[in-house]
Amino acid sequence: KHAMGRFANGRVIPNPVDTELFSYHTPTDPTKVICLRSFANNKYGIDTAIKAFAGEKDLTLDIFGKGRLYPRFDRLIKDSGSSARLHDGSISHSSIPGLYHDYGIFVAPSRVEAQGVSMCEAMSAGLPVVATHVGGIPEFVRHGTDGYLVPPNEPEALIVALRELAEDKNRFVEMSRNARQHMEEKCGGEVICQKEIEAFRNAMQMKK
Repeated sequence: KHAMGRFANGRVIPNPVDTELFSYHTPTDPTKVICLRSFANNKYGIDTAIKAFAGEKDLTLDIFGKGRLYPRFDRLIKDSGSSARLHDGSISHSSIPGLYHDYGIFVAPSRVEAQGVSMCEAMSAGLPVVATHVGGIPEFVRHGTDGYLVPPNEPEALIVALRELAEDKNRFVEMSRNARQHMEEKCGGEVICQKEIEAFRNAMQMKK
C-alpha cells in the first residue's frame, strides 16, 4: 500500500490462474490437508503448520517443497510429535492439479505473502483454504466464504480452523465451489487480459 501510494493512478492486477489446467474437482476428503511451499526460508510459516499438527490424529498434512530448511523442518516434526509429513523435491507445474485433486484443504500459514499463486491454483482446483491474514491473502480468500483466515504464528488457531472446516461437510463443499468461482472471476486468464488491456488504454489516454 505504501508503494502504491506513490502512484496516483496505480492499479494492482493479480497474476492469472490457468483455470483449465487447474480444473474443478469436488474434493471428497476434508481431512486431507496439503501445503505447497518453498523450504528456502521461514516466511511461508511451514514451522507454524508443523506445530499445528503436533499430536493431531484426525487430520493429515502433507507439505511439498524444496529448500535448505528441510532438515530443520524435519527435526521440528520429530521434536514436536507432529503428524505432518514432508515431501522434499520439485514438482512439475503440470502435475500439481492432479496432486491437488487428492486433497481436501489447502493451508497457507504465511508470515509474508503477496498473492500466493499456489494457493489460488488450489482454489481453482476446488480446495477451500485456511490461511493467515497477511499481505495480499485476504484479497483472494474471503473469510467464511472460500476458507478461513487466522493470525500468523498461531498454530492453535490454524488447527482449530482446519478442524472446523473438516467437520462441516456441507460448508466444506460450499466453500469448495465458492473458491473455484472466485478464481474464475478474479484470476481467470480472460479476466486478467481484459484488465491489462484496460490499464494500457488508460495509460495511453493519459499521455495524450
